[in-house]
Amino acid sequence: MSEAPRTLPRMSEPSRCLVPGCGEAAAAGAPVELCAPHLGAAAEWIGRRDGVTDVLPTPCLLCGSRLGV
Repeated sequence: MSEAPRTLPRMSEPSRCLVPGCGEAAAAGAPVELCAPHLGAAAEWIGRRDGVTDVLPTPCLLCGSRLGV
């Protein structure tokens, strides 16, 4: 008695960027379906609002920390 041939699972289409007219593939693992360039632009926008933590070249004279915003 022979077994029925196994069928492979269907591959789904990769997600596309949500920006109208873009059409690029969404970045894998991103929390929002955006392509890498649009995801980078969104991250820069948030950095403008919230600031970016950066390492200072010398420790702060007041507290001694090298982290700044």
